[in-house]
Amino acid sequence: MTTFHTRYEALSYAWGDTQSTKPILLDGFLVQVTDNLESALRQLRRGSQPVRLWVDAICINQKDLEEKQCQVRHMGKIYERAQRVIAWLGEAADGSDAAMDALASIGESAYRLGFQAGCDEAIAQKWSRINIDKQVLEDVINDPLVELYHRLRGEAGVNTPLVSLSVVQILNRSWWRRLWVIQEAVLACDLVFVCGNRQVAGDHFAAVEGACQSLSRAFQLRRVLLGAVHATPAYDLNVIEFIAKAVPLLRIRKAVRKKSSLLGNMSLADILHFVSVFGPPFEATDPRDNIFAIMWMASDVHKLEIRPDYRATCQEVYVHTTMRLLLQGHLKVLAFCQFPHALRGLPTWVADWSRTLLAPLQPRDRFYKTGHAQAAPSAHQYVLDFLQRGDDWTLRLAGAKLSNICSLAQTWNELNYIRRKYRGNKYRLEKKSRRWFQNLLTFVELSRDELPHRRNLCRADRSAIASALVRTSCADQEYVITTNTIERMATNSISNYSAAILNDEPRQLSRLEQYLQAVQFISRNRRPFFTDSGQLGLGPSCVQIDDILVLVLGADMPYILREGEDGKYRLVGECYVDGIMDGQALDDATFECFPIV
Repeated sequence: MTTFHTRYEALSYAWGDTQSTKPILLDGFLVQVTDNLESALRQLRRGSQPVRLWVDAICINQKDLEEKQCQVRHMGKIYERAQRVIAWLGEAADGSDAAMDALASIGESAYRLGFQAGCDEAIAQKWSRINIDKQVLEDVINDPLVELYHRLRGEAGVNTPLVSLSVVQILNRSWWRRLWVIQEAVLACDLVFVCGNRQVAGDHFAAVEGACQSLSRAFQLRRVLLGAVHATPAYDLNVIEFIAKAVPLLRIRKAVRKKSSLLGNMSLADILHFVSVFGPPFEATDPRDNIFAIMWMASDVHKLEIRPDYRATCQEVYVHTTMRLLLQGHLKVLAFCQFPHALRGLPTWVADWSRTLLAPLQPRDRFYKTGHAQAAPSAHQYVLDFLQRGDDWTLRLAGAKLSNICSLAQTWNELNYIRRKYRGNKYRLEKKSRRWFQNLLTFVELSRDELPHRRNLCRADRSAIASALVRTSCADQEYVITTNTIERMATNSISNYSAAILNDEPRQLSRLEQYLQAVQFISRNRRPFFTDSGQLGLGPSCVQIDDILVLVLGADMPYILREGEDGKYRLVGECYVDGIMDGQALDDATFECFPIV
């Protein structure tokens, strides 16, 4: 396809088992296609009317590397300029007809109420007070928001409730996990989901997701109002939260298409961040597609000068992509260098994009009160150069050595998505969190005994220690309250934490639900440590004693390096160190060159 003047539709689907095929007749020739594609083509026929449909497995010779490489460059435009993109979820099964009908009906109502834009804080506030505040209930009794509220909850007597196992099974279908569908769905001007003979408009599906986000937020607010004991909802909260969180590509679609949003004009670094951290484990037959399948959504793809090249090895693709990102000032990609690598042969300063990654300790570039991320700085002052010897690459960065790691606590991995698991024990999140903080407090007390001559936290009183634990456990992250208001997450949590842990009042933890959820997300699979200058920090689980804490010039976070016998350094990962995150370490910093292999 060389021009886009012809009106056509494009198919987005999961290939399925390539060894299980069926024949179709194409231009008088029998061609084998996968079972899932054959069923899609059969379902999408329109009687005697012709259907002009673009299908990658048919329109691209997958065995011709040169043709595939050429066509991949046009994939973004193909889906962007299609009259409609059809997301084929598969044949009807497991109650999918009822699930699609519920999604279509509720989605239409949610769309009319504007939920396609995402979570609505004002509506969440109103929903949180239904059946609590009599005046609120009387004010909204005839409001269509009330009907949507009850339908989302699946309460008795309500037609077409959303909550059902069949809806969850729709979201568990293989289409949602295929890497290439992200680009196909995000760039589509008109997206429609089809399952069997049922369909849901893409904007309506997005509105359901936005309404579910609002409902989850409403019950979070309700638990704050009433306390965790009295505010447990009667319906299956896990299903609602699953729906609200399990469709990340719809959020990427909103962000890319809404240029004025906080995440508008997403860079490749932003998209890699979102897909690697917040999405399900996306599947790709070729690990190089972890770059090639999503790069065309990025606003800076042409500036980065990255081109799909299937003649290059996966290691070469990842190294080249990381180099281009670093040279454009995206030092935050170093935060994705997490270990162990699933792909062998990568330098430690190159992320392995074929594995699921932890969220960085700071989720984006520095935020300002405008609500927009700061533009990437010029890289020449930070990245000194790259050196190559054979297949080995060395990155040279400017940095200042601050201290060494001298004491380690246990890695916290107990709260691995605990909210999806707990049933019948509504205090499990609080109990696990309390145990974490008590262990961390014990670690600090032991370090005080072992390092009595040290400065900073080892010499602090219990109130200062409590404040440091609250900040460190969430990496003192900022979050956006409104487009003009940004607040640090720990600010309003220190007093409640002190009462819960230091004064043995565990019920106070129920007031910290949003903070504790952030802690389980940020601290998971990370390890607290002390430096030899008496500073408490949070770093990768693979950190070791005698590792070096380095302030990398231009980076948002400090990094931990490990010196090898060859005099070169291995990147261990980013870290948070309490007491230096607001620039305090810059005053006495002496910068030098660190060669990282």
